[in-house]
Amino acid sequence: VLGRGIGGFVEMEPVVMDGMLRMRVRRSQLGPLPVPGNIERLAEGPINARLAAITGALPATIMQAQADRNGLTVTARVRTAELPTLPR
Repeated sequence: VLGRGIGGFVEMEPVVMDGMLRMRVRRSQLGPLPVPGNIERLAEGPINARLAAITGALPATIMQAQADRNGLTVTARVRTAELPTLPR
């Protein structure tokens, strides 16, 4: 604060709700300051935007999300019966 560094962390757990990735805050600390109540939205927005870009126009549903030291793994189910057929 005012040029001084403060220690802090936010530990989040990814969950899937209504086909969207949500983050659940497990633990947080920002020195003597309170952590904003909606801090998980800072991670959810960019991640969901990237997932939408990846799945594009595919008829896909996000099924599972898992985080570990290597990153975030998201599993989606693509409904292949709904994929458009290519002309022959």
